[in-house]
Amino acid sequence: MNRKERRAAKKTGSNGHGRPAAGAAGDGVSGLYRQAVQLHQAGALAEAERGYRQVLKLAPRHADSLHYLGVIALQRGDNEAAIDLIGRAIAENAAVPDFHYHCGIALVALGRLEPSIAAYREALRLKPDYARARINLAVALIAARRWPEAAAECRRVLEQDPNSAEAHNNLGLALGAQGSVIEATVAFKRALELKPDLIEALNNQGKLLLETGSPDGALPALSRALKVRETEETKRLIAACLTSGRPLPATESTRALLLRAFSESWVWPDELAGIAASFIKTGSAREYLKGANAAWPALLSAHELLGSSGLAEIAIDELLRCHLETTRNHDVELERFLTATRAAILELAAAGAPELEREHILRLVAALARQCFINEYVFACGDDERKRAEALRDRLADALKAGGETPAAWIAVVGAYFPLQAIAGAENLLAKSWPNAIAALLAQQVREPKEELALQAAIPRLTAIKDEVSLRVQEQYEQNPYPRWVRLGAPARPRTFNRILGEAFPLSGFVPLPKEAGVEVLIAGCGTGQQPIERMRECAGARMLAIDLSLASLAYASRKTKDLGISGIEYAQADILELGTLGRSFDVIESGGVLVAIADPFTAWRKLAMLLAPGGLMYIGLYSERARRNIVAAQKYLAAQGFRATPEDMRRGRQAIMALADGSRAKSVTAAGDFFTMSTCRDLLFHVQETRFTLPEIAGFLKENGLKFLGFVLPEPVQKRYSERFPDDPARTNLEHWDQFERENPDSFISMYQFWVQKAA
Repeated sequence: MNRKERRAAKKTGSNGHGRPAAGAAGDGVSGLYRQAVQLHQAGALAEAERGYRQVLKLAPRHADSLHYLGVIALQRGDNEAAIDLIGRAIAENAAVPDFHYHCGIALVALGRLEPSIAAYREALRLKPDYARARINLAVALIAARRWPEAAAECRRVLEQDPNSAEAHNNLGLALGAQGSVIEATVAFKRALELKPDLIEALNNQGKLLLETGSPDGALPALSRALKVRETEETKRLIAACLTSGRPLPATESTRALLLRAFSESWVWPDELAGIAASFIKTGSAREYLKGANAAWPALLSAHELLGSSGLAEIAIDELLRCHLETTRNHDVELERFLTATRAAILELAAAGAPELEREHILRLVAALARQCFINEYVFACGDDERKRAEALRDRLADALKAGGETPAAWIAVVGAYFPLQAIAGAENLLAKSWPNAIAALLAQQVREPKEELALQAAIPRLTAIKDEVSLRVQEQYEQNPYPRWVRLGAPARPRTFNRILGEAFPLSGFVPLPKEAGVEVLIAGCGTGQQPIERMRECAGARMLAIDLSLASLAYASRKTKDLGISGIEYAQADILELGTLGRSFDVIESGGVLVAIADPFTAWRKLAMLLAPGGLMYIGLYSERARRNIVAAQKYLAAQGFRATPEDMRRGRQAIMALADGSRAKSVTAAGDFFTMSTCRDLLFHVQETRFTLPEIAGFLKENGLKFLGFVLPEPVQKRYSERFPDDPARTNLEHWDQFERENPDSFISMYQFWVQKAA
């Protein structure tokens, strides 16, 4: 109920439009209704609800009480109940604009864009000057990508109220989406002249600049928005600027934003690794980094690399330390520098250098050890260096056995070469008091692995694992759980599956699921838990079964789920090929990368489809034959050189690829984030089973199995390029067109074909 509606309801005691309440039954009903409205105005929702329900006991067809009960449901986020109650009010009196307006709000919240547009249009038919309904209609049209209609509605609002900042902002959105960048910029500018702190306009202005290839221009607007109010949307857009891949000014303000994005997890930290490396390489470590790379593959001595003050200078870079602790490095030059620095620190530790115990240097060494654990000790290590590291490890083990004092620096340096949980007596370190950096390192390398080992025993086994390829894949991921992640980004705003799909594919003919809450979800191949946790944070209230072949991966996922306080996910070991024995069906099935590791993926996919309820939704990830051509070249090169999937061979194989000539097809894999840890590199280049697909194959399977293609999950710039190339396919669902588009743009699906389909009802 807006302010104007409350005033009108207070004056009339009826429906806010000067008409008697529908279904009125005398003064008793009117009095009860007025009291309920007053309570509603005061924010006493529970008391107001009781009042409206008392009215309905006396007058079951009292349209205003039905309407305002629906508004209360809307205020509480129960949009299904709101639609039911307001729909009953409309059935009693379809001539009240507010009824249709509030019904439209509830429909939008559920992602039902076309019905919401119809509801707003009906409100405007009944009350043509209903500005609020027209503004909301424009927003719904924007969400439905009906840009010209949205712009027209915004202009109608501005004819009535030229000073509506919201209408100028929405007009900018609609114009920008149509490519009218200059007009959109003018609209956003006017919105901000009228309302300088309109954060939506600041965000949209920044987003427009970002989408038109100017993240450096977007950052000032978004920084201003951040000062007005710190919203998740603003942080997400700033992070998008930082991860755009385009050059940004190496200013302290940009570095400060990057550090905040890392430390506060505005997005998944892995997405920030590339720009973090570029800023680190121009920071306090730059001269030492140049020296390490100039000498590579030789390693400089500690004195040659660091001199007398190098460690202290490097240690002041808070961004470097945060990056090392939070996510895997993605940069070859930075890896070589870190490899050389690790060897230099080992040399200093073997010599008993006292500076390693200084707090800020100890924090750097511990951060490096945490990075090595994250990347599963993927850095190159020569024989002499390995022997020196083993000697220090043995000294640490002897000290633990003797129960004497253990230098904190030894723990950090050894942890940079070997997982600490493998050292006898390491658990005893947990009971002692340590500097924060060492305590965090021990938690990562001793406490958490111990928890995971205990969790493995409690994970249920739902099916047998009998298939030969499944057993080999299981063995790979038991050895190398994939991927080893530390943090996720900020959670997405909670939405239902219907809203997620409705907003993503408004023109594809998506049919909403019959229920909003209690959706049964299967994550087929959950790995270490990123996908189910992300989905559960976005779709709270779902009931989820997450399965995987690997107990080690499942235990990692279970621990991270517990640490994040997420409930509703059941983890279990199972093979997709054996899921027919479950006797269950699911409303949503997600399989983001398992079918590529099955010898007969179409049979497995068909079995998953059989578990999908009629009208159910399925998210699939498959490798593209075209997009993987360079990865295949690297796989063939490694196989020809005799490298196998052992830790030492993978280390040496990576170095061989990095040493190839620039521009060679195999070397291009060094641009992939998955190249930089042991488990992801094994998955990328040494997998026991990899199947790749073409779009015609996928289209044929969907047709044969009654699955409707809803659309790809792709960055918006790629989607826009497709729409410009094929304007006759506004829904973006023509797979023949997409096949042609991929032929012309062969790296479009470099990650995967990721898409949603729906089973026929």
